[in-house]
Amino acid sequence: MIFDNLKNKERYKDIPWLYKALSSVEKYADLEAGKYPIDENDRVIVNLYNTEKHDPAKYENHRFYIDIQLMIKGSESILTAPRDVCTELVAYNQEKDVEFVTAAKEKAVQTHLTDGDFVVVYPGEAHVPGTTYDKPCDVRKIIFKIKA
Repeated sequence: MIFDNLKNKERYKDIPWLYKALSSVEKYADLEAGKYPIDENDRVIVNLYNTEKHDPAKYENHRFYIDIQLMIKGSESILTAPRDVCTELVAYNQEKDVEFVTAAKEKAVQTHLTDGDFVVVYPGEAHVPGTTYDKPCDVRKIIFKIKA
C-alpha cells in the first residue's frame, strides 16, 4: 500500500501508471458519478456518497486490479490487511475481480483520507473503503482501476 497526497505526485514519476493517473485527476474530478474507461484494461470510477460505519470484518480483495483511491473532497477511513492473514467470506468472482474476506482486528491498518489524499491498494491487500472516520461525511472520490 502507498499512502500520500496528490501534492506529492512528482515523487511517482518513476512509476508511469501511477504518475499518469495522478496527473489526470483534474480530468475526472468534476464528472458525474459513474464509470469511465481509460483504455481497454483500465477505468475510473467517480463516487459520490456519505460515509457509514461499515462492517469492519468485511474486506474486499482484488487479484488483478490495483486500486488508486483518491479523495477529492471529504473524509473517510480505509482499513487494509494482507490477504494471507484473511479468511474467505464470499468466494472470488472473476468477472468483477473481487472476493470478500475477513481479518482479525489486530491485523488491520487504518488510514484516514482527507482532501487530496490517496492510497494505492495492490492485489492481495484486502481493504474496507468508505468508512466513517469520526462522523458521517459527504465524499467525492475517484478510484482508478489499473490492471496489474
